[in-house]
Amino acid sequence: MKHVLALVAGAALSAAVVAEPLGTALNVTVSHTGPFGEVQNFVHTYGGSNQVFDSFGFNYLVMSAAQVAGFQNAISLDFTNFAYTDFAGDSGSITINGFAVGVQNAAFLNSSFSQIPAANTNGSSISGSWQVNDVLAAGNVLYVAWNKVPAPGATAVLGLAGLAGLRRRR
Repeated sequence: MKHVLALVAGAALSAAVVAEPLGTALNVTVSHTGPFGEVQNFVHTYGGSNQVFDSFGFNYLVMSAAQVAGFQNAISLDFTNFAYTDFAGDSGSITINGFAVGVQNAAFLNSSFSQIPAANTNGSSISGSWQVNDVLAAGNVLYVAWNKVPAPGATAVLGLAGLAGLRRRR
């Protein structure tokens, strides 16, 4: 029975929450379709904020670490000063690279935290697109949220720590 408890404790520890380390430099590309559509490439430092400008002088605010229920990590893109209504009927897209640890379960959400089309991830990046109207329906904020996969070595160490802790009780 003790061995079963040790394995359960190790499994619970291996499922520990993993947050993106503050200060991680993420390479971000945001683009929009339509007559005012452009591509912005920038570096976002996780835990900080960026004001991103387009060639027309409009801007949007990128901030992290945003809080989104059910996700360990999130970035918000606030399009309030971006004249986002000019993009109604168009689409936007984003690609984020540079994560410190593997990414899984990425999602795009609007201001009411309703999930809009699913984000794609290959473990080292997040990408995908959305309809601007889905963001405008709840305000002007898009959230990119994700969970992380613990590194295999960290999982093994946590599992062994659980076993060692139970062995000391004997």
